[in-house]
Amino acid sequence: MAFPHYVVRTGTREMYFRTSDFAFNRDIVDGVIVLISNPPRLHYVWPMHVGQTWDQTYVEERPKDRQTSERVDAVTVEAEEAVTVPAGAFQAPRWSTETRRVASSATRPGTRQN
Repeated sequence: MAFPHYVVRTGTREMYFRTSDFAFNRDIVDGVIVLISNPPRLHYVWPMHVGQTWDQTYVEERPKDRQTSERVDAVTVEAEEAVTVPAGAFQAPRWSTETRRVASSATRPGTRQN
């Protein structure tokens, strides 16, 4: 990988997030890559403010399943709301994600894609 990552490990799963913006890059389970986002998928664009929107086009590759999907997601920060957790009460953004387009392809074992 060409850029630094945070790695979140839980059990046999490793999730890789780019350190510069916490964009999701890949998911590895039992040492096998099960999902790659290219470019890395942005979950957040900082700083967030109500009314902010962003679109992202990325390709999800599932090497184990031999599947590829091009996705276009649109994210909107809808509101700021109070959230209470054991550590205290905080104001947090609420956002929605709309998948505007998904184009998928799959390759069966023994076939080639041109």
